Amino acid sequence: DESLLAMDSTTFGSNERAFRVRFSVDGRGTATGVTLRPGEPRERQAPRVVPLPSTLEPRPDPDPALGKRILAALDAIRQGGEALASAPDVTPGAKQDFGGGANPALGGATTAVYVGEEDASGRGIRRHGGEVARARVYRMQTPAGPRYLLVHLTSDGMVTDYDVVQR
Repeated sequence: DESLLAMDSTTFGSNERAFRVRFSVDGRGTATGVTLRPGEPRERQAPRVVPLPSTLEPRPDPDPALGKRILAALDAIRQGGEALASAPDVTPGAKQDFGGGANPALGGATTAVYVGEEDASGRGIRRHGGEVARARVYRMQTPAGPRYLLVHLTSDGMVTDYDVVQR
């Protein structure tokens, strides 16, 4: 853990090492990506995946069948082993990388409520070998409090990764 200090309205830097983060924004002030500079002169671009999940409100899932497929895929990832190996909606790269199963980030959730989806096609986002075309966002209730689940999907709706975030 370290604190990042504001260098200007879009750039933050570490006071402990040569590390900077610069947020890219469009003409409306909406974040479109981030540039990470872990040290001079290296630099890495990271496109925005979804809006800040905590700004999204629950709403009806426009594709409940896809939602059920996603939940089944995530359950297979959590279980690992044969359940994951035979899961039809998980990419080969995710199957390989999550083969150990029992991911604690997915355990303990008591609810998963749809809050939104973002088209990420053309942003060059790859997760576990799969090209991310869109990301779905769910709000979950966990023993540690509310969390947000970002599910990264390929163009054919297969789960290629997920993130559990606090905000």
